[in-house]
Amino acid sequence: KNEFYSLVDEQVFLNDEAADAFNRMMEDYANKTGLADFIVYGTTDTFTDEGSYCPESFSESKAGYCVDLALNAYGNVLTYDGYDAEGWVVENCWKYGFIVRYPENKKEKTGKDYCPWHLRYVGEIHSAIMTQKKMCLEEYVDFLEQYTFDEPYSFTFNENSYQIYRVSGDGDTLDTRVPISGKYEISGDNRNSFII
Repeated sequence: KNEFYSLVDEQVFLNDEAADAFNRMMEDYANKTGLADFIVYGTTDTFTDEGSYCPESFSESKAGYCVDLALNAYGNVLTYDGYDAEGWVVENCWKYGFIVRYPENKKEKTGKDYCPWHLRYVGEIHSAIMTQKKMCLEEYVDFLEQYTFDEPYSFTFNENSYQIYRVSGDGDTLDTRVPISGKYEISGDNRNSFII
């Protein structure tokens, strides 16, 4: 944690890579707006009972890649609605690898109303693609179904080229091909498939 936001309590946990990205985002937000008014209201577990500033929790948060935000305004905690100066986070979170997990106008795909206060870390490459193509996570995972090791999706980001594809499988094990040279990452998509 850095000094550019506060925590609802000391018992919040976040994946290291996501935490580093969140710290950079909050520092840049403070530098751009002059504000340090965000409260991390929840990560792996978010209080949602009566009086909560985040009205819903999501099972995906248990993995440690989500941040639920509220605002500290003049000593009062407020629900974050994604507007005003704080809207900078909704507009720029993708640059740090985060997405608004349940974006505006995507309820038919996500099954959830707009939740600007619920951010999900997916990594800079994936967040850049989703932002460029105006996709929610469900649409992005469906989009990647058409790409394979032999015919991957090509994407250039920060002058680096990436090849992205999806591998599906049945059962407890999965065999796949990966590049011999260079770096690669494998991540699950919660659908018995992996994105490489």
